[in-house]
Amino acid sequence: MGKPLLYEILEKPATSCVIGICSAIWFYIQKKNIGYSHVGLSYETSIEGHHWRIITSAFSHISVLHLVFNMSALWSLGVVEQLGNMGLGVAYYLQYTLVLVVLSGVLVLGMYHVLIQRFKVEYFRRVTAVGYSCVVFGWMTILAVKQPSSKLDLFGFLSLPISFAPFESLIFTSIIVPQASFLGHLSGIIAGYAIAWGLIHGMNNYWGVSMLGWTALMFVFSLKRSGACDFNFLEIESVTDPSLPSVRFMASGNGRTLQMSSLPVGDAEIVERSYHIELHMACYLGKMKLQNISGYMTMNQQSGHSLLIFESLIFTSIIVPQASFLGHLSGIIAGYAIAWGLIHGMNNYWGVSMLGWTALMFVFSLKRSGACDFNFLEIESVTDPSLPSVRFMASGNGRTLQMSSLPVGDAEIV
Repeated sequence: MGKPLLYEILEKPATSCVIGICSAIWFYIQKKNIGYSHVGLSYETSIEGHHWRIITSAFSHISVLHLVFNMSALWSLGVVEQLGNMGLGVAYYLQYTLVLVVLSGVLVLGMYHVLIQRFKVEYFRRVTAVGYSCVVFGWMTILAVKQPSSKLDLFGFLSLPISFAPFESLIFTSIIVPQASFLGHLSGIIAGYAIAWGLIHGMNNYWGVSMLGWTALMFVFSLKRSGACDFNFLEIESVTDPSLPSVRFMASGNGRTLQMSSLPVGDAEIVERSYHIELHMACYLGKMKLQNISGYMTMNQQSGHSLLIFESLIFTSIIVPQASFLGHLSGIIAGYAIAWGLIHGMNNYWGVSMLGWTALMFVFSLKRSGACDFNFLEIESVTDPSLPSVRFMASGNGRTLQMSSLPVGDAEIV
């Protein structure tokens, strides 16, 4: 005789909550007579800016049979919550569920893009993906790697060895349900292996809450930007470049503005302050220790973000086409040079010395280029125009610091 249902619900709180959310969304969609094309994920809608569909498509279902099948498989996979002794557990389940939802949706769109643009398969422009099965396949894959001796129970009577379940289910559903999204299920399997094999790792409560916050922010922003939902408290207006918006939160008739930096004009690339971010990330990979990235990101040895550097490089290059790939890459190279000890020996003396010379050359360059007019500083050439003298003016009397001139001919500088 099995355990009481209430007892099993308490053993699988996160799974029970997800099942409850998916069921509530299905009932709401049925009551409001909303078609799956209005909440599903497709290539054309993503081009139009409906990125919020990555989330809504995962929690929506076409029919009650679709819902029951996915939730039955998910309930069986909820055993992950009970495997805290294997490094899994409730926290792990919640953290990586969010990763699976977002990553599988992005992978599906990536596959659609390759098939449409590279192989000219126009069929995938019209395909709409709906359902939680991508996450189900992800957890199925993770469990197959972490605990291959387990079995997957479906509907209480069908039992599959978990080690073969991902690909068995992929083929099985593709045969009996021709409309099943093969690419959607495959994306879940790929994301599952990426997590199970440690290619994506290091998630903890901090990163989970951070990712949840950013996902919620982008979800609301995408809803507003695409016109799918009108949030009266949120106003979006373009700044200089229409591709970069400002976001204004309206309260009591007074606008409080959070404004994003505008893109530079022409062919200029966005570098901003990314150099030192990449530099610190590379140092972290070499030293396995980083206290601060840009003043707000704190990591420690247990964070495990060994792929964060190149993930960030690729991610920024994709979502911000004008981002400076070479600028970010130079930061990574400099970071490795420091982390591997190619550049070393810095101490307070050399730090202060380098700071002083940098400040001197900074001021000198500003004056020489005409970007800034320092009245107390006068530059005049001496013998060789390529070598200047620097004259500091004080109370009408010039105190001159003069650099030696270059020797002529083939003489060497000693």
